[in-house]
Amino acid sequence: IRRPPRSTLDRSSAASDVYKRQDICDEYASIFDSIFNKQWTGNFECWYQVYKNNEYQEWHDHMPSTLSAIHFLNFKKEHKAPMFQDPIRNLKATMNHAALNERMLETDKYTPEVEEGDIIIFPSYLQHTVPAGKYDLHRVTIALNLNVPL
Repeated sequence: IRRPPRSTLDRSSAASDVYKRQDICDEYASIFDSIFNKQWTGNFECWYQVYKNNEYQEWHDHMPSTLSAIHFLNFKKEHKAPMFQDPIRNLKATMNHAALNERMLETDKYTPEVEEGDIIIFPSYLQHTVPAGKYDLHRVTIALNLNVPL
């Protein structure tokens, strides 16, 4: 999906999915305008995920995109946040040297603290996963990939 043009249509009487989709694209485009502090050019794609009991997402990245984001729409205390992996973990493993700062080897994973409504943005090359969990309520997110010149 290319960065959508700002729409000027009155959608108050339109119930079409096309208009709803355009509204969503307009909203996310505005969010990224404010983050980049300007109207950005490029394209993006988005999709949603609904996780139920014991469902998970395997380790993956979002290459060749530039930036990726996760918007937590329904995210309660029982839900699991995504876990990110240190992109230079393999390099660190080969550099196991006495002079190496021990703290560098402490962990190669990071789990951000997120709340419902949060949007996290990260470089698309970061490997990440969503661990399985026992949920009474569905965990719902929207994921986005941006291809933008930085």
